[in-house]
Amino acid sequence: MRQLARAGPGHAIAATLILSACGVAQHISPATRTTPTAPTPTTMPRTLSVVEAAALIGRTVTGSRPVLLPQAIPVGYTAHLILSADDFQVTYASVDGSRRIFVELGVAQPAPAQPDGTQSYPRFRGVMALYQVDSQSPPTSRRFIDWGEPGTASPNLQIKPEYGVPYFLSTEGFADSEFWQIANSLGPVAGPRS
Repeated sequence: MRQLARAGPGHAIAATLILSACGVAQHISPATRTTPTAPTPTTMPRTLSVVEAAALIGRTVTGSRPVLLPQAIPVGYTAHLILSADDFQVTYASVDGSRRIFVELGVAQPAPAQPDGTQSYPRFRGVMALYQVDSQSPPTSRRFIDWGEPGTASPNLQIKPEYGVPYFLSTEGFADSEFWQIANSLGPVAGPRS
């Protein structure tokens, strides 16, 4: 009788890649949260003030343009940051952590909406975007917008040039009108000085 070898982590990764190529991997384990891409960090994850995070992102992210951040961050929030020269992830959080704003320059992999959630494709910042509300109850459930900003993405992100710069913005604990106030406040961050 033949003995079967126990599959190691390399086998699990290979199986996932094969199943992904066949379009089957999505059925392995349903995700309940956004699983953003992990940028190659040049610094360890850091917690900074909103102003300090914007300055560090502007100095560090040089491979993609434009670099955008929301300006309508509530007072008293802190920024948890991971970044590289190509991309970044920043989570702005309230003091008690109940309200969060997440911004990513990179390719996000959000989970599908709940049965009572919605998806639409509005024009946002001059391009077609994906807008999702995870659930209608509570009215402050997670919602996001995912779009390709006109500009130049770092070649390291392996994005087709016609897509632009991949951006993802989500909130938790904010009503729809608050989400759009934050989304509509996106603006460019000053880059390094020459």
